[in-house]
Amino acid sequence: MTANRSPSDATQVHRIRLFLVEDQTLFASLLVEILSGHPRFEVVGLAATGAEARERLRVVTPDIVLVDLVLPDMSGLELIAELMAAKPAFKVVVCSAAAHDNAITMAFSLGVHGFVEKTTGIPELIEVLERTGDGVYAFSPRVSDVLRRSLREGGRQQNLLPGDLAVLRRLAQLQGVREIAAETGLSVSGVYKVRQRIARRTGARTKRELIDLAVRLGLVRELSGGVGPEGGAE
Repeated sequence: MTANRSPSDATQVHRIRLFLVEDQTLFASLLVEILSGHPRFEVVGLAATGAEARERLRVVTPDIVLVDLVLPDMSGLELIAELMAAKPAFKVVVCSAAAHDNAITMAFSLGVHGFVEKTTGIPELIEVLERTGDGVYAFSPRVSDVLRRSLREGGRQQNLLPGDLAVLRRLAQLQGVREIAAETGLSVSGVYKVRQRIARRTGARTKRELIDLAVRLGLVRELSGGVGPEGGAE
């Protein structure tokens, strides 16, 4: 655990600049209130969607971007892949309820610096953020267990490529191949190739298996009447 610091010590350390990407209004407000009142943190921005995060991070330079995996307009994993490619100096920490093993290993493969479950608690989140700000990779105990198990197994489960995520999300929302091609800029044959790669790497072939995989990765929410993020199944 992080050592306790006296108030006088805290004023002499670098304040970690945080940008939060969280669509749950109540939880976002709670985070802003708690983290803004902490001597080590400065909250420099907040976004509720991936599009808002993209726009605001063009003009704001945080030390850490704290990302939820399930967002209204895209998945947190898609956003993370974009950030790591465009802003490699940013450190990314995931704070999400969508903490299935697949999501954890995929986030790690994208280069996140920390991962904590929302159910873990605020003190543990603060510790992960502090350690990440100090240049240490930091994960909650369960996330660490998942990563250790994945390493012991020699990476037998192959992670998807960053570009596969957008296609998988749309497949899980039951969009047609031509629609997916138009929205992603791929050719129709390119969409089929991505679907084949997803099947080969994960074993997900049927619609139900693709939906289950997308839910585990936090790409969509599974709702009683369909699949989202916003109930997008027809």
